[in-house]
Amino acid sequence: MYDFYESYNINVRGYIIMSFGRKLKQLRKSARITQTELAEKLNITTRTLINCETGKCYPKQTEIYADIASIFDVTVDFLMSENEDLFKNEADYKKTPQIRAKKAADEIISLMKCEELSDNEKDILMKAITDAYWDLKKI
Repeated sequence: MYDFYESYNINVRGYIIMSFGRKLKQLRKSARITQTELAEKLNITTRTLINCETGKCYPKQTEIYADIASIFDVTVDFLMSENEDLFKNEADYKKTPQIRAKKAADEIISLMKCEELSDNEKDILMKAITDAYWDLKKI
């Protein structure tokens, strides 16, 4: 299973930042493309792609960045920058399930800390979440 916390760095302002390799890997996984398939599309070896994803190297040919951006419908600036504001503005990184889950969890935590909700209302919220989880596990 893909580990959310292993893949993302979250800075003190709550923005998510990632290296080029991590972004590339997440984009590829979100698109359900294998390393071999992406390497073929980029005309590079699978070993080179693996090295890029793990941060051991970067593509030497600048046109590869444009090709990656085109394949995943992101900008080259997005791929190359660790600027959290750029990351946040890039359509919430394609709205990956991991990011949506993190945002939902943060919202639920905020609601639970809220003094405006009674203990009974918090119990109702938790029951609704738990019921939804178990209902979906049955499918």
